[in-house]
Amino acid sequence: MELIIIILIIVVIIVYRNIYFKSDKFKRIKDGVIDLINEFNNLNIYADSLSINILGGQAKQTFVGEISNSSRWGYKHSGLFSRQNHSQIYHCSRSIVSNAQLDGFKYLCKYFNININEEHRNLANDMLNNFITYEESRKILETKRDDLFNNIKNELPFLIRIFKKSLYTKLGLVPLDLKSVIYPCYTFSYTSSGGNSGLNYTIELSISTLRDFINWLDDKIKYKKSAQYQRIIMTPELRNKIKKRDNYTCQKCGVSVKDEPTLLLEVDHIIPISKGGKSVEENLQCLCWKCNRSKGTKIYENSEEKLT
Repeated sequence: MELIIIILIIVVIIVYRNIYFKSDKFKRIKDGVIDLINEFNNLNIYADSLSINILGGQAKQTFVGEISNSSRWGYKHSGLFSRQNHSQIYHCSRSIVSNAQLDGFKYLCKYFNININEEHRNLANDMLNNFITYEESRKILETKRDDLFNNIKNELPFLIRIFKKSLYTKLGLVPLDLKSVIYPCYTFSYTSSGGNSGLNYTIELSISTLRDFINWLDDKIKYKKSAQYQRIIMTPELRNKIKKRDNYTCQKCGVSVKDEPTLLLEVDHIIPISKGGKSVEENLQCLCWKCNRSKGTKIYENSEEKLT
């Protein structure tokens, strides 16, 4: 009897929620916060695009065909036959794995097609800045979603507001994954000829490791005056200094964190580095992510016009 009552209660709740989400009242609530929903979704998509980072990849091994166990006794060499073929996994001798543990960055460059030059140093720096911006945008997104819920929770029935996940879906919010970004990993892997023993060493390019790697590259690259050098001195500390100087206000649209506490700000070169601009305070400005992205789109469109 109790089971029947529980089932009936669940059915009533489901029917009630379906009816409510189709009601004019819910439509009015949704329409009232549609601008905030669109802002959340656009920023969420932007944040996800920042999490895609690629730097190098082993190019010394080519995997062709398929391996199988042909032993007449059917021995199970699990280590040997579980090898993964991936651009960020390098199968090597035990000595290489051991040496990589002692001088990780050197072996990372040597076996994963990362050149010790300005181009790859800039790629690593761009990756670092992307990770930093990604973490900032994730925090802002969480705040925006909480603000959205707080704005409408008093208008929602109890049976609607307690199930936040389905509520966000009905509002049309893009799902937000607040997990840490997956940093790229590079693995040196040794497996014995019999497949019974092995040794792995993995370098994860997290924010702290990337900073160390960039400093290591800087020590290896001897140069002072170049376009690439301007990217080197564009440090997180300088970015924060420019934001503070500009009163945390977008220099294009005039929106500031005082107007919008969850505003995501970025630092932009007024004269692009590609055109001789330098990473000095006079050539840097604070832009919101929307204006900075629209600026990049216009530059791309202009270049397309020149090509045609």
